[in-house]
This record gives sequence, structure tokens and C-alpha cells, in this order.
Amino acid sequence: MNVQSLTEELGSSWVALDESFSRSGPAFIFRPELDSTWKEVQRWPSEAWMDPHPLLLVVDEQTQGVGRLKRRWSARKGASLTFNLVMPIERERSPGLWPLLVGWSQWRTYATWVGHRDLEIKWPNDILMGESKLSGILTAFFRSRGHSWLNLGLGVNVGPVEVEDGSSSSCLGEHLRREQVLEALVDAILEDARSLEEEDLLARVAQACPMCQGAEITWEEGGSVHSGSTCGLDPSGALWVRVGDGVRALSVSEVSRVRRERWSERSTPNG
Repeated sequence: MNVQSLTEELGSSWVALDESFSRSGPAFIFRPELDSTWKEVQRWPSEAWMDPHPLLLVVDEQTQGVGRLKRRWSARKGASLTFNLVMPIERERSPGLWPLLVGWSQWRTYATWVGHRDLEIKWPNDILMGESKLSGILTAFFRSRGHSWLNLGLGVNVGPVEVEDGSSSSCLGEHLRREQVLEALVDAILEDARSLEEEDLLARVAQACPMCQGAEITWEEGGSVHSGSTCGLDPSGALWVRVGDGVRALSVSEVSRVRRERWSERSTPNG
């Protein structure tokens, strides 16, 4: 992967930047190696956000990748596609909907290569193939130069990778080029961000996320492990869970380590 291969795949609408952040449209920055694309974006000066168009950071090899729970992973060079897409928010949505939107964009993109059968969205921010993790995202929001921005960090296993904590992972297939996967993903995310209505988004995610309806799950919150049965998504993207005789909504910002244990018999909030 290099500047030339990215330019050829992304097309003429994306301009390659080097040291300067001067631009007037979508642009990308390529680095052969970084500790973390997420950390690199945080180090950028405010001049990076003068132009209200998407800015893409792509790295060939990431040495200290960090996930949502600060898990670390390693990948042999060329196996993993890692990038940050920082985009101006042109359409206000609940913060909890953005991980689901990107999850849907990933799901429909990957399905063109591996099919729908074993592919699923794992609320709130992962894609599974079978029982193994295929990709994951981080999201954060900030304001700069009068605009609201979404910082989206995404890592997908194109080839085999090893996760530091020993958990299993899957991959799209080594026959795919990372540039090809990047172009398809970025196009899908930007298109869905522009066009998907909230109700339509939630309906599509519900179809692609089996654990959102009728699954017994556990999660960590406030230092304790809790359990309940899922019964849908609320309009903000939170996960409805039946706990005892009541129903509560789990938000992305409040919980961690959400796991599906088994399927439940009751599956609706009013059931």
C-alpha cells in the first residue's frame, strides 16, 4: 500500500496530502507506519479542520493499535486495514446511532465479498463473521473551526491477525486488496451518513444484528457484571434489555464488554 495505489483506488475526488493540511475538498494522508491512527489524529493541529470535507488517514502498519476497551492487537504487515475517517457532521444524529450506521455500512460492504449468512453486527461497534471478530470501530465527536466533526477509527482484518488477549478473529480473505476494501467502505459510510433516515437505519441494523432481539446477554457497568434479555433498539441506538420485571436501555457510553450468552424466549419490550 502506498500513495499511488490509494490515489488510483480512491479516485480523483480525493487529494493526497503530505505535510500541509491545505485543501479544498476530500483528502487523504498515508503513513507507512504509525503507533496509532487514533492518536495521530488527536495530535493534528486545528488547521486540519479549516476545510469542511472528509479527511482520511491510512497507515500501512500500526504498531500500537488500541480498541474501545484499550485492547491491543498485532497484525503482520499487509494483513490489516487500519484508518481514521474524520468527517464533518452534516446531519445531526444521536451519538449512539453513529456506531450503528458505520456498522451497517460495514455489514453491507463485507457481504458483497463473504455473503450475508455468517456476518452480523455485534452491538454496539463490532462486526462478527461466525463467532469471531472481523472488524471494530471507535467514534468520538469534537468541534473545530465552527464545524462539528466525527472521528471514526476503523480496523478490519483483511488477512489473519492475532489479538493480544487471545480472543478469536476472522478475516475477509487475503485475495482482497486493502485499497479495494478501503474505497468500498469509505464510499458506503459517506453515502449512508448522507442518506439514511433514522427509522430506516434502525430497521436495517435490526435485521443484521441478531443479538438485538431475543438474546441473553451480559455486560459490565459500574464495576459489576449484569445480565438480561435483549428486546430491540430505541430511537437513540440504545439497546433495550429486559432485567427482571422491567425494561431498561443500555447506551454505548455506559456499558462495556457486552456478550451474547444464549437466546431467550421473551424478546419484545411489551411481550
